[in-house]
Parts: sequence; structure tokens; C-alpha cells
Amino acid sequence: MDRSYKKSLDGLPDIMILCGGQGTRLRSVISDNPKSLAKIGDVVFLDILLKQVFDQGFTRVILAVGYMKEKIIERYSKDPRILFSVEESPLGTGGAVMNALGLVRTEYFIAMNGDSYCAADLKKICEEHNNRKPLISMVLANLDDVSDSGSVLVDDDGRIRAFEEKAPQKGAGLVNAGIYVFDKKILAYKPAKNNFSLERDLFPAVLGQLCYGHIVPGEVLDIGNPARYYSAKQKFTKWSV
Repeated sequence: MDRSYKKSLDGLPDIMILCGGQGTRLRSVISDNPKSLAKIGDVVFLDILLKQVFDQGFTRVILAVGYMKEKIIERYSKDPRILFSVEESPLGTGGAVMNALGLVRTEYFIAMNGDSYCAADLKKICEEHNNRKPLISMVLANLDDVSDSGSVLVDDDGRIRAFEEKAPQKGAGLVNAGIYVFDKKILAYKPAKNNFSLERDLFPAVLGQLCYGHIVPGEVLDIGNPARYYSAKQKFTKWSV
């Protein structure tokens, strides 16, 4: 038994980072790398996410790779804490999670988008998940204007009640921060198709189950398009992440 597995059995779940997307909207800025390897100063975006989880004590990370997977595997293959789940064809965020599930060795696990960053206390989120034992715990962040992203509605106890689509009018609300804690029972809710989205297909389908939001301070930075990428670069430089 390797040490990373023993540490996970002591209470720290496996981490899954979804970095298989093609990043078509970012192609005009980054054409020779997958978007998770987009440069942020002297490092790449995925380095920042890995530093976040390793600094918080997590020791076993599964990278779900697809588009330009060879470049990600080459960069991290010598790190014994990192494993790879390979997509032979595009699977979407939901399909990527299900494809990598066979590598997960803990009863629940954290899944993170590989193109967004939120300064969340991952251990605290896991503790809350352990206490409530829901199917999904979703990290949420407050946003002054959710008209471009849609919002998540929760009750007074934090239970997720609805997902609202983008609205034409501006307004504040809670947004999905791209970090989730999944019970492995999530496999039972897999759609018939292999290529599917967490946001559009899975989450609406499990609203009747026990799903909680975990609200964190601060903002979510993503690099999904050129404008957001340049904004993230400036903020990371300021924060010295």
C-alpha cells in the first residue's frame, strides 16, 4: 500500500481535476497547449491548482485528461502523487468524472474544474460533507452580477433547491465555484450517454437528492475566454499565488 493511499484512508479524500476540455474559446490566445497549461507568470494554471491541494495536505490527485493529454502527462508523470484518467474521445465534465471514478479509492472525493480557481478551505468543506453526508456538496461563491453565469438557490440550511439559467437583468447571487465533493454513489445517477455535462445534465437530475452548497468568501477566477484569462493573470500576479 503506498503512502498516499494510507493518508487518504486517514480522512483525506482523493482529488480529481478535470483538465480534458478543448478550450476552443481560448484558442486565439493559447494554441499550443491545453488550457489548463495556460501560462500564469512563471507557472501554468494547473500548477496553481495542484499547489492549492498539496499545500492543504491532500496527497492523491487524479488528472482527467483529454485534449493534448500528452503534454499534461509529460509535465506531471514523475510526481508519484498524481495519476491520470485518459479520455480517448471528448466526454464532457460529467463523463470525465465517471471515466475517472475507477481510480478513486475513497468513499467520497473532490472534483475540481481545471480552468477555474477558488481559494476554498478544502478540508473544511470535507468536514462539512462528512457531517451532512449528502450526495453532493457544491462550493458556491457570491457574485455581484450573475446575469452572465446563472445562479444557485439554497434554503436557510444550505440545501440546494434550484439552478437558475442566465438572466437578462443584472443581480447578485450565488454561483457554482467549480469545486464539488461527490459521494461515490453518484455513479448511480450517470445518464445513458457517456458524453455529458455536470452542470446541464447531472446536477438538475439529482436535485431531489440531498445536495448542499458550501458558501466561501472571495471570487472565482476562470480562464475560459481571453478576457477572463487576462483578468486572472493580473489578479494572480497581485495575489502572488
